[in-house]
Amino acid sequence: MSTSLTLTGAIPGLLRRGSPGMWFSPLVHGLTVLDVRAHPLRPAGRFYVNDGVSVNEWCDGADVALDLTDPTGRFHALLWLRERGHDLRWAEDEPEVLAWSVLSVARGGGPIVALALQWYRDPYMGFHARDAVKHTTISAIVSLRFNTTDGGAAWQVDDIHGCGIAWGRETGDAGKAAADAAALAAGCALRNEDGTLTLPPLPEVA
Repeated sequence: MSTSLTLTGAIPGLLRRGSPGMWFSPLVHGLTVLDVRAHPLRPAGRFYVNDGVSVNEWCDGADVALDLTDPTGRFHALLWLRERGHDLRWAEDEPEVLAWSVLSVARGGGPIVALALQWYRDPYMGFHARDAVKHTTISAIVSLRFNTTDGGAAWQVDDIHGCGIAWGRETGDAGKAAADAAALAAGCALRNEDGTLTLPPLPEVA
């Protein structure tokens, strides 16, 4: 996962007692947050951690990050989002989606609303599509339809009710690119052919 998606203790309320952590620079796994409180002599040293090797020590929020490779770390990210009104239980096994969502919400934006899978061709209907099988509000099929005869859109992004929220006349690769761009703008993450994810741009830091 990109270091740009690292969730450090600088995000208020994210790390809590028992959070699995890692040193941020360089990234080293194996920390456990033992306590979260202000150190009387080091106001910035808010986290009391143990790395399993050295003695317990205080560290600043920017020095320690939540370990999303650990199921407890992902649960703590989910809990942080839930406490702020966002239920992303569908993304509990998607650390990049969780990390992006926490960073976005911390900056005043919203979380990822759906994960659309790879493009495939429907053998019966003849169009190409992405299915968002994991979702919050946009369960959509991101579809690219060929040989449209009814004057409708060549591609369309649908919401959870099957209503189009974006559409256009581009076909082929241009249609796929346009549909992907519309889905990203709507808050979707996209699964690529190689298994990686394409995520929307994060909101700017206020």
